[in-house]
Amino acid sequence: MEVIAQQIRKEYYRRGGSSNIFMAVEPCDFVIPAGQLTLIHGRSGSGKSTLLNMLAGILRPTEGRVFYDGTDVYRMKDVELSAFRNLHIGYVPQGQSAVSSLNVLENVMLPYTLYGEDGRDAALAAMERFGIADLCEVMPDRLSGGELRRMAIARALVRNPQVLFADEPTGDLDDENTAAVFGTLKELAQEGAAVLVVTHEEDSFRYADRIFDMNAGKLG
Repeated sequence: MEVIAQQIRKEYYRRGGSSNIFMAVEPCDFVIPAGQLTLIHGRSGSGKSTLLNMLAGILRPTEGRVFYDGTDVYRMKDVELSAFRNLHIGYVPQGQSAVSSLNVLENVMLPYTLYGEDGRDAALAAMERFGIADLCEVMPDRLSGGELRRMAIARALVRNPQVLFADEPTGDLDDENTAAVFGTLKELAQEGAAVLVVTHEEDSFRYADRIFDMNAGKLG
């Protein structure tokens, strides 16, 4: 599945300062090809996460269109878009995203259980892939930062998505686990998924098929 963005931009209204309009992402065209790992590199506050969230169908652009194999996702109704994301898109958010009232297995199963499906076997397989299969019954407040991050990545991959977005996916991981995560993301791309990662870590460059820089809302 290929993702194509046409002249998307995001601006916010805010009071004070020399202008009431803050341009978080300047107008840009962008393609995430299937079978490749695309990386956007830039400092914090450069607009990387805003762009990623627009491409992922989470944050509606101020202007512009986003197509998944020709389907304009922002023309869908909210319920349709949510179901589409659940079936086709994996998403690793920045920071911790665990549901505190659920154990590790239940957290990883969420993309299935939210739609009344049994995802236990798929969740266990994803957890095994990231070395957390022995933590099934553990609650999130008992996990280390690295374990929480691996749980979030396992949840994003549990449905074998055709498109995967990862926002600073290795921020809480040591060198060994960082290499394992990027190795897995690279494998997913080689298996045919369209993968987009935003990061400020230059060590990730060696895994990428395409690298873009972002600065002050401008993609280059």
